[in-house]
Amino acid sequence: MHAVSGRLPPDSTTRRTLELPGRTLAFAAIAGSIRLFSDTGEPQADIAYTAYQLDGSDRVTRPVTFFFNGRPGASSAWLQLGNAGPWRLPINADEVTPSTSPDVKPNAETWLDFTDLVFIDPVGTGYSRFVATGEDVRKRFFSVDGDVSSLALVIRRWLEKHERLLSPMYVAGENYGDIRGPKMVRQCRCNRASETSA
Repeated sequence: MHAVSGRLPPDSTTRRTLELPGRTLAFAAIAGSIRLFSDTGEPQADIAYTAYQLDGSDRVTRPVTFFFNGRPGASSAWLQLGNAGPWRLPINADEVTPSTSPDVKPNAETWLDFTDLVFIDPVGTGYSRFVATGEDVRKRFFSVDGDVSSLALVIRRWLEKHERLLSPMYVAGENYGDIRGPKMVRQCRCNRASETSA
């Protein structure tokens, strides 16, 4: 098995302020990635994410919700820009053409009012990609259990990286998320139980 050279760019954080009806949200917008490794320490994949964390909130009591789209092959972009993120991409079927420039608008219904947001792109979607080559690694990540294990590990690594292990945590998905979400929650609970008993 060979590794692909190069890494995704380093994490980037920008400060944003969003004017919405009746309130102003100030937050950090973070574009980053988490590298996953095999049991022997070989790099396997880089998983990209986009996160939004509200300024001035208590990290212990402030919830964080992890989003992933509903089926293999789909990035989290539509949950971010079509639903819960700070900005929304208006879709008007009568006006959309392949050359139309994206024009995002503030999303008055963003979930950022009540939870921090982390949008995860499973490997092979968005900017996430395999680092290792070979069919074995693809079969593992593209299996139901491999998909669940890799995303559960990404969530754990993100929580550690951003010092949010004590925060209330939620997962949100759609379509295939009906399978992925509950299996991820079960795996995370089992991992926590084994850590507690160790």
